[in-house]
Amino acid sequence: MDLTEYAALDATAIAEAVSGGELSPGEVAAAACRAIALADPAVGAVIELFDAPLTTPGVRTTDAVLAGVPFLIKDIGATLRGVGSEAGSRLAAGLTGERDSQLVRTLLRAGMQLLGRSATSEFALLTHTDTALHGPTRTPWNSAHSAGGSSAGAAAAVAAGMVPVAHGNDGGGSLRIPASACGVIGLKPSRGSISLRPYSDVGFGWVNEFMVTRTVRDTAALFSLLAEPRATAQTPPVRRPRVGYWVHPWSGVDGSSEVADVAGAAASMLGEWGATVSESSPRFSWEAFAEAQFVLFAVLHRYSVDMTATATGRTPGPDNLEPHTLAVYHAARHLDASSVLRALELADLVREQLAVFFDDFDMLITPTMPQLPDTFEQAAVGRLDDGPDEIKQLWASRGTFTDPFNLSGNPAISLPLGQSSTGLPIGVQLVGRLASEPSLLGYARRFEQALPWDARRPPVHVSTIAGAI
Repeated sequence: MDLTEYAALDATAIAEAVSGGELSPGEVAAAACRAIALADPAVGAVIELFDAPLTTPGVRTTDAVLAGVPFLIKDIGATLRGVGSEAGSRLAAGLTGERDSQLVRTLLRAGMQLLGRSATSEFALLTHTDTALHGPTRTPWNSAHSAGGSSAGAAAAVAAGMVPVAHGNDGGGSLRIPASACGVIGLKPSRGSISLRPYSDVGFGWVNEFMVTRTVRDTAALFSLLAEPRATAQTPPVRRPRVGYWVHPWSGVDGSSEVADVAGAAASMLGEWGATVSESSPRFSWEAFAEAQFVLFAVLHRYSVDMTATATGRTPGPDNLEPHTLAVYHAARHLDASSVLRALELADLVREQLAVFFDDFDMLITPTMPQLPDTFEQAAVGRLDDGPDEIKQLWASRGTFTDPFNLSGNPAISLPLGQSSTGLPIGVQLVGRLASEPSLLGYARRFEQALPWDARRPPVHVSTIAGAI
């Protein structure tokens, strides 16, 4: 299979070709593996490529929904028994999944082929991915810039044409931020719409599993496949939709006018399509939000590190944890049960403040990130001696527009609607009411038609590299 042809196909097109007998799963997998071998050295998205694709035996390609589609699994979150799950950390090196996640089982039963694992920031804590275990993950648009995080490997692999879709998860923008940095689509579904089985929700409801894609039809197909039935039942309003737009970072960090202009232009298009659009923002306390996020994430992180240390027999320390990871771990030691209960109260307060906005508005549009993707020199990665204030400030620097909706549970999608003067992608975030994914995807399709992005190719892309050989 020609690599230029392969890289031009999204998951839906691959499945149609395989189901129709024009391509075999083996041909597709071989092309994907060649694509990874060509493009990944310049990107650093794939941390493990399996000797052979993992599939579900007995699945008939003529019946499978996504027959033959290759994908990657992120190095944290959803697992498959026996497949590496190291959280991008030296502390977890060598660990494998003990159970099969329902998400991965569902993808394999749909005829998809799991080729390997993608990179994450350590324990998915940072929106910048450069670990001592696996090195940096770069956006294919400019190797000096980070692919974001924490689902950086997934977004970079899809953007560079290695795979059409890839698994990721989102606890504070971890699907949307790398999607913005890499010029692809990242949907964080509504809380509870994607099953976490067999695992319990240890992330206080903030963490969502889903996929990075290149086309809206792939996003819709995967959501239809993976979502619980009640998550697809909402119908859009019959009245004229009300949309708020906001480009001012809630945390007070500096925002880029170039990024804000793209979001503003997208809001104007919604008005041209019949929505009532006004500059409006949810009114909530960022300070209360940041305190709740810090406490809940810190205690969750300490639990994860302690469980990993028990599993590996290693002692957490500077030899096996990044400075920021260790700083959060140390900070969590000063948090008691009262701190956690107070954080849960603050989270409830902010969740209600955010919900009030969606009593009056059907959708909110914002930038995905306040600024363009970081260069590796600019990226804030934290220090070993960081305390709560420094940790909050670091988390706010890139997650100011995305993080609140992990708390609220609203669905949110990042679409690659613009490019900077230097050629870097700019993502715009659409946030909807709970269970409004059908409506969000409908608007996403309109944007895809009006501002098509699928034909854009970053400098590091399978088709470009293959053509030069």
